[in-house]
Amino acid sequence: MESTVNELRKSHKDRIDADIPPGTYHQLATAALQASCSWIESLENFITDTYLEYAHASFGKEKAWHVATRLALKLISV
Repeated sequence: MESTVNELRKSHKDRIDADIPPGTYHQLATAALQASCSWIESLENFITDTYLEYAHASFGKEKAWHVATRLALKLISV
């Protein structure tokens, strides 16, 4: 099963290919899509790694999730 980010990347790439003729704007749209998907994947990895680190440090699952999501929200709002 494909990840949600890969599904998003594929569906948006298909739309870009269908709606934007090859050239500068097509390349720009494709680059923007790639950068956005990479950022999302990095954020997912950060949340997972942070959660696991806090969960293994005896914070408990609920507290670890609370801390990881609060840190992620701060990253998004910056």
